[in-house]
Amino acid sequence: MRWQKRYFGAVQQKINTPYICLFSETESRNLMSSTISKQTEYALSAAAQSFLSSWAVSIACGLSLRNLCTALILLLLLLFFRKYGRLSAQSRRETVLTGVIAAIGACAVVMHGRKLYTQNFDSGLFKGLILLITFAGMYVLLYRVLLFAVHAARSERLHRVIFRSQEREADTGSRTASVRTSRAVRKTDAHEASEDATASGAADRVQNKGTLMTAPLTQDRGRQLAVLTFAVCLLCYLPYYLYEFPGILSPDGVNQIEQFMGAAPWSNHHPVAHTLVIAFWTKVGMLFTGNLNSAVAFYTAFQMALFAAAAAAVVYLLWSFGCRTWDCILGAAFYAIIPFQDVFAVFILKDSFFAPVFVLFCCALLRIARGESQLPPVSREAKTFLHTTRGGNRICRRGDYIVFGLLSFAVSLLRSNGWYMFLFMIPFLIALLRGRRKQILAVCTLVVLSVCIVKGPVMKTTGVQQPDTIESLCVPLQQIARVITDKYPIAESDRQLISHVVNIDYVDDLYNPGFADPLKELVRAGDEDYLDAHLPAFFGLWCRFGIRYPGTYLSALADLTEGYWFPDVEYDTASIDGVYQNKVGLHAQPLIGGSAVVKTKEILIKLGDFIPGYALLWSCGTYTWILLLAGYLGICGTRTPSENTDDACNKTSEESTINYAPDKKEDRRTILLVLLPSFALILTLFAATPSATEFRYMLPVVETMPLWLVLSLMPYADK
Repeated sequence: MRWQKRYFGAVQQKINTPYICLFSETESRNLMSSTISKQTEYALSAAAQSFLSSWAVSIACGLSLRNLCTALILLLLLLFFRKYGRLSAQSRRETVLTGVIAAIGACAVVMHGRKLYTQNFDSGLFKGLILLITFAGMYVLLYRVLLFAVHAARSERLHRVIFRSQEREADTGSRTASVRTSRAVRKTDAHEASEDATASGAADRVQNKGTLMTAPLTQDRGRQLAVLTFAVCLLCYLPYYLYEFPGILSPDGVNQIEQFMGAAPWSNHHPVAHTLVIAFWTKVGMLFTGNLNSAVAFYTAFQMALFAAAAAAVVYLLWSFGCRTWDCILGAAFYAIIPFQDVFAVFILKDSFFAPVFVLFCCALLRIARGESQLPPVSREAKTFLHTTRGGNRICRRGDYIVFGLLSFAVSLLRSNGWYMFLFMIPFLIALLRGRRKQILAVCTLVVLSVCIVKGPVMKTTGVQQPDTIESLCVPLQQIARVITDKYPIAESDRQLISHVVNIDYVDDLYNPGFADPLKELVRAGDEDYLDAHLPAFFGLWCRFGIRYPGTYLSALADLTEGYWFPDVEYDTASIDGVYQNKVGLHAQPLIGGSAVVKTKEILIKLGDFIPGYALLWSCGTYTWILLLAGYLGICGTRTPSENTDDACNKTSEESTINYAPDKKEDRRTILLVLLPSFALILTLFAATPSATEFRYMLPVVETMPLWLVLSLMPYADK
């Protein structure tokens, strides 16, 4: 009987006999056949996915299908899909988000190489088939890679590599408290000894309560790493400072210096706020040196210090997130060692100055969004205004709001897209910072009013010229020019409207898909006043062309922004040096030189195109995709297996990881707030960039990369 077989089967299992009969022979056969069919189905699915993905990768890489590398790619992808093909999303939101990002990535690959992939085919059917295969294969591959990435980000092994252990922090805090107590005993001053004993007792109480780390230890080590980062960055920037003395000056920087020297009219085309900063430090230098070259070098030294300070602030925040010491050192190396950091640190340019200010802005925003993980000492608490959010675990000081307001004011004046970025951020700040809406609303209102007053009445009264209209219309200009150069039929009324501004016959010769400056100069040479007076008519023209030729508009946009969304775009990064010719007598005056110095600099710059992996750091598109990946990981969540902090504290030192973020929803809001400024800057580039490959436009996003990447990997537990 069946129950007898199950019973004796259970008995046989207990005595470890080789034969276990828990089911009837028919049930066993059905179960075995079902298991075999599932394994076969999984193997066939992995083979199909690897075949399609390898086909798409071969097309995207330009490999012939007869190339042996194609077979190697197929084998590697087959192993990947066999091992990780069963990973699945853990929620509906994760499924949708993974599919959307995979689709965006597949579209980017198709848009980038659409002409290259189809150049060997004349038939429209085969062209469409090749593009479809490329899209489908890349979608499947990216979907699985994203699921693997979020799975890896959730592993405690990765958390142990990046973040410090709770038990280790507690042990270190205990040793530190013991040392402080022994020092207090040895002191002769009874008052000082009692104060140190009180501090050590407080540290012991914090440890005994299961707190993840002691505040004095964290602050001391974080400050040490920040100071070390500041010093190392300045030391690494120094050779470039001496070689490029008084600094690298392009036409933009020269024009700014000529403005305050009286050789050019004041204009906000290059931000007046930045020009005034250059003027201030140059005048300080003139007081000490009396030489314009040496005086300008004072500003360059200040900009270097600002870059180093921004790097130190990021490293301090990485330590406060719980990153290990070596990971913080790796973050410091990103700012100090990579040559383009050194070049931009001595590059007198609005973008170079805006980047570290933007980093400090993001750090200030993060302080407000996260508050502090621990209460401050009692002595400081009595002197500081504190705002505690719902739940009592997020604390912000009044000084944080003041610093955030000042930095918001600075980023709004230092770049036009910084102003648009801040306006874009205001609704999200009010919506996501629920416990601090009154404070944030007050700060944002004050900043908006101040910027409007400065950009309006103040600049108008002082005679500062505003940028012309065409400067912010690069994308529509390129799209209309693309319709003209592709010889699409244009109505006579539309042709006459365009002819009022430019000579339409010159558009074919001056149109460059990846560079809008030639057409901007054509408009400036024509009747730009007519454009300003008839903007609604030209907006209607742009809309009509877009409705008729949407594919052409999309191609023009892709060509003009390609460097910001696809890594494999060739262009020079940080190769500029010297001083552009000018009217005020500035000239290059290197304090170190020789063939060895020149060759070393050239080699360091060329390594950005030579070493695999490292070369991706020199590409704008890489940071766009890292930003998307960080947002994906942050929204999907890198939760730890522990249900709460108490369970985490009971683990061994090898298993435990610091859990600085006890609230899942709070952390998602924090990650979104830190990612949004960089995301908003990229959107402004898609809307108004004049060039497809300008690394300096992406420099603010590049500088904040360690901040939001580590933040997206922080573990948290569901409450």
